[in-house]
Amino acid sequence: MALHEAIKFYNPTDDNFVGMWNSEPYDVPAKTTKYFTSFIAEHFAKHLVNKILTERFNDLCKEHSTSNKDLLKTCKACKTRSDKLGSFYDAPERAELLKVILPKDEPVVSKSDQVSTEPSAE
Repeated sequence: MALHEAIKFYNPTDDNFVGMWNSEPYDVPAKTTKYFTSFIAEHFAKHLVNKILTERFNDLCKEHSTSNKDLLKTCKACKTRSDKLGSFYDAPERAELLKVILPKDEPVVSKSDQVSTEPSAE
């Protein structure tokens, strides 16, 4: 792949995602696709996956906002949350989300056909 070819970036969440690159915001509305150069798309994907997983793992125990040693012994949901956050970067959910956010089944689009090359106007 050439350095400036674009790849597909999909925001699967119900919220807008704003990725920052060189201090410039790039808005990707909920449930939409944009095309970015590979290094920017991969950077944004890493941050979007982190956001999704943090929210998902923190919601595992709705009863306790934080866990202490006693809760980890008595609350199964707190223990699960702690285990998931402890292996955050190795979680199998990470690879699954990356496949959704950066699908490889789409052909590469040349730079002249890119949809999103400019930062959001905010």
